[in-house]
Formats: sequence, C-alpha cells, structure tokens
Amino acid sequence: SLSSTLDVTGASSLASTLEVSGAAWLKSDATVGNSLMVGVDAVIGRDASVTRNGRVGGQLTVGGHTGLESTLVVAGHTELKSGLSAEGPSVLRRNVDIHGATVVNNTLTVYGTAVFHGDHTTKVTGHKVVEGRLTVGGLATLHSELTVMERTWLAATATVGGAASLKSTLSVDGATSLKDVLSVDGAASLKSSATVDGAASLKSSATVDGASSLRS
Repeated sequence: SLSSTLDVTGASSLASTLEVSGAAWLKSDATVGNSLMVGVDAVIGRDASVTRNGRVGGQLTVGGHTGLESTLVVAGHTELKSGLSAEGPSVLRRNVDIHGATVVNNTLTVYGTAVFHGDHTTKVTGHKVVEGRLTVGGLATLHSELTVMERTWLAATATVGGAASLKSTLSVDGATSLKDVLSVDGAASLKSSATVDGAASLKSSATVDGASSLRS
C-alpha cells in the first residue's frame, strides 16, 4: 500500500494486492496476483493482467491488452489500446475508448460515450447499459439486454439475445438479429437484413435496406 504516486519503468509483478492512493505509472507489463486499486489515474504502458478486481479512482490508460478475472470499476475516462477481457461486472463511469476485442462475461455499464474501434468483436454476456452514445466498429454480440440512452451505431453485424431499448437513433450497417423485443425512440436505419423475434416498437422513421422479418 502506497500513499503517494508509483512510477515503475520496467515490468511490474506482484503476488498480492497493489494499492496506491495516488497515481500509478507502470511503463511496461503489469501483473497483479490479487486486486489492483489506484486512487487517482492509472497508466500501464503494455499489458495489464489482474487476477481479481481492478478499481481506478481517475482515468485508466492501458497500452496493451487488459485482462481481469473479476470486476473492473473506473471512475474516469477509460482508454484501452488492445482490448478488454473481464470475467466480472464492469462499471466505467466516464467515456470508454477500446481498440481491441472486448469480451465481458458479465454486465457492462458505461455512463459516458462508448466507442469500440475497428473490426474487432464486442461480446457481452450480461446486460449492457450505455448512458451516452454507443459506437461499435466490428461484430457486436450481446447475450442479454441492451440499453442505450443516446445514438447507437453498429458498423457490422449486431446480435442481441435479450430486449433492446434504444432511446435515440439506431444505425446498423450489417445484419441485425434480435431475439426479443426491439424498442427505438428515434429513427432506425438498418442497411442490411433485420430479424426481430419479439415485438418491434419504432417511434420515428424506420428504413430497412434488406429483408425484414418481425415474428411478433
């Protein structure tokens, strides 16, 4: 437990918990056998591997892949250069910017704008809640509900296993497959086929360029 800033140039490996009251600057790989707890900003130059929980009071910036066996909670902006893998519920309280594949085997909650770049997969097993905009550059697979308060843009195929509730516009460039109810308060623009097994409620204009199948 450190009451001030931690600055490490080489790789960091700890068998137990790393707790820093101030900022943590880890210039290379960071491996923590238990929880990682940082009071202010956390900057990791390369890969971050945390066996249990990750809690950051400020911003989180990781140059490599971020892997957590349990929960990730970040109070500030989150920028991950090479993907996120989390086994527990993840709560990101500001904007999120992720460049690699994102796999969350539990609930993902983002209170700011969420941007998932490139042709990578975004996979969430639990409920996904985004208070701001949601932008996904690659394939999006959600095994439970999707709730987005602002604009939703999906560049590739979107598959949602539960209900989808979108409070603003929806734009999907690839095929759209929803296993439950679809509710969109704004305009819906679907550039390819759309399949909805439950009820579809579109409060504004709806454009579907491909085949449309509504089963309820």
